[in-house]
Amino acid sequence: LGTRIAAQCGPPAAMDVRGAIRGLFQAALLREPTREELGRLLEFHSRRGELQRESADAANPALPWIAMARALLNLEEFFTRE
Repeated sequence: LGTRIAAQCGPPAAMDVRGAIRGLFQAALLREPTREELGRLLEFHSRRGELQRESADAANPALPWIAMARALLNLEEFFTRE
């Protein structure tokens, strides 16, 4: 899921991060993120990107999206849809 979102977004410099987060959230939880959730995920994406740039995995721009997808897929809301 994270790899798919990264591929759809294109290169990091041209990426619409807010739109991509909304798409990822919609794919995982079938709803739009709240303003608070969007803010937290923007921060999460930024921090993961910083960690990635400092690591040996800097060549893979999908890694922050993969981490975010894993986080969303591990939410209780994902497992307990009504």
